[in-house]
Amino acid sequence: RAGEAAAEGNRLYYAGEPEQAVKAYERALASDPRSGEALLSGSVVLEELGQSKRALEWLRKASELSHNDPRVMTALGWSEFRSGLLSTATAHFQDALRSNPREVYALLGLGRSLVALKRPKEALPHFEAAVALAPLVNAAHVWRAQAIEAAGDGEEAVDSYKKAIINDSYFVEARYALGRLFMRLGRFNEAALQFNKILDVVLRAAIDEVKADCATLHLLDTRTGQFEERVKVVAADSGPPALPSPAFGVLTEQFTQGVPILAHGGKASKFF
Repeated sequence: RAGEAAAEGNRLYYAGEPEQAVKAYERALASDPRSGEALLSGSVVLEELGQSKRALEWLRKASELSHNDPRVMTALGWSEFRSGLLSTATAHFQDALRSNPREVYALLGLGRSLVALKRPKEALPHFEAAVALAPLVNAAHVWRAQAIEAAGDGEEAVDSYKKAIINDSYFVEARYALGRLFMRLGRFNEAALQFNKILDVVLRAAIDEVKADCATLHLLDTRTGQFEERVKVVAADSGPPALPSPAFGVLTEQFTQGVPILAHGGKASKFF
């Protein structure tokens, strides 16, 4: 019965019903409190629903049952990392790597934890190993670049950011980080190229969202909670317009950090 309920939870999750999926995982655990599948899968859904504390509790239970399973220890480490529990996250990523030294997301998690602990030079070998094992995981290149930058080598960090962009030319987070690094290095023309590409991506995404030939962007004022019109009449075939510098900074910050942007045009208004 526990296996059937866990399978039903998986089905509901992929059908876009995460709340119902959690209920199915709960039924699985009521039938068998030691169901590792229900605990591990359920924790992922709870995290997506914003219930990080409960997700962490489920993962801790799963780790007690499967402390040698690198998947469980990696998931636990990431949950602790997101909760700011850096020392325990580090220990659990190390546990995962003792079981499987090629666990890419344990390597990445350990690297990120060490950077957050202000130990970027110690983090670098773990990012190097992850990049060698999974060169197409773009986040690995960005996190490696951030560690190199934190360790004081801006020029080498440029190369790592560029590798992420080569893999995905629309990887906005990498372009934004690279643009800011170019600014710190005094390479202003190269920074402008990165920022212009970001702007182009954002504006074309807005056009796609409202399914129109032009759009306006409304950016969130975090002080008031209100959306203010900041970019007017974005034409699909006219290229990106020039924005005042402050508006551009707010636009790129919000887009890269996942803060909602309201796009309005034609007969539609949508957040993206």
